[in-house]
Amino acid sequence: MLSLSFFRLLDFTNPCPHLQFPFMHMSANEIDVRLQYRYAEQYPKAIRLVAGGIINLKPLVTHRFALEDAVAAFQVAADPAQGAIKVQIQD
Repeated sequence: MLSLSFFRLLDFTNPCPHLQFPFMHMSANEIDVRLQYRYAEQYPKAIRLVAGGIINLKPLVTHRFALEDAVAAFQVAADPAQGAIKVQIQD
């Protein structure tokens, strides 16, 4: 198994807020930490693709429920056997 000191650069792409880094160990071993935001600048591109009709999001809504049936909608969303991708509650 490789030790942490083997790496010169570590990429933490989704660190938890409570994640603690061993900064002294990293500093002593000259390990650089680079944090990144994976979805930076992706929303405008996605909006353009949907607005331009290149991507159709309608098939992703697999189940639709009336507001009165909201409890059933949450039950479907919570049950993997139902195969729900997106459950929509409509008013």
